[in-house]
Amino acid sequence: MAQLKTLNPDVREQKLVFALMLLDRFTETNLPVGKISVRIANQPFEPPFVPAQQPGQASFFFYELPAGAYTIQVRSNREGKVDDARIPQEDEPPYYLSEPPYYFAVDIPIVIPPTNDRWPAYPDLLLADQTKPLNDPTQPIAFRDQRTRTTLQPSTAYPFPTGASLVRGRVLANGNPLGNARVRRIDIADGLEYRTGTDGYYVLFFKSVKGADEPITVRASHVFHPDEDQPVTVRRGMTVTQNIVMAP
Repeated sequence: MAQLKTLNPDVREQKLVFALMLLDRFTETNLPVGKISVRIANQPFEPPFVPAQQPGQASFFFYELPAGAYTIQVRSNREGKVDDARIPQEDEPPYYLSEPPYYFAVDIPIVIPPTNDRWPAYPDLLLADQTKPLNDPTQPIAFRDQRTRTTLQPSTAYPFPTGASLVRGRVLANGNPLGNARVRRIDIADGLEYRTGTDGYYVLFFKSVKGADEPITVRASHVFHPDEDQPVTVRRGMTVTQNIVMAP
């Protein structure tokens, strides 16, 4: 009787050089919404400059990446589209290439090989105080800086779930939308802020609301305008719309 013979498997070993671990700021998990694209800037869109992604998670692994200083680009949905002539373009591009970005773009400078070869990842957990939660505001500043860089900020297009407590609106000046305005809550320093785009829209989310309604103060800042404070009442499980008009 003839026997079925199989080819010897093509086994290749790759060296993990660096890992990038991202978080969603709203969910506080590494489960991304939409499509996240990660690559080394100004390098070919191919390995080793494009990492392998752990399925369903915002964890990315670079293999055989040569030594050097790089910038990692993190993009969301259509901002992650790659226009590279060497990659065949499909007649019908993937759905996410028509979706607006759910997160702000992030550029992260790194150096290979990393300082700590025992934990070749960003953020570097060896920089953290292991006796405290990773999100503790008293963690060492070096770790907090890395964690902040890798925590993805939701945009106004982010698909917040039903029941989220949100304040949405637009920053205006002279009747026109104002871009690059910084919008944040000022009565509590929670670190959450939003930088408006050219459309002037912003969104702030609140993971906890004291009671059914909580009065807060939202401040809009811009380099060419005086700060504008706006009282807002956040409503638990609802979206409140509040535009902010800045003085000339």
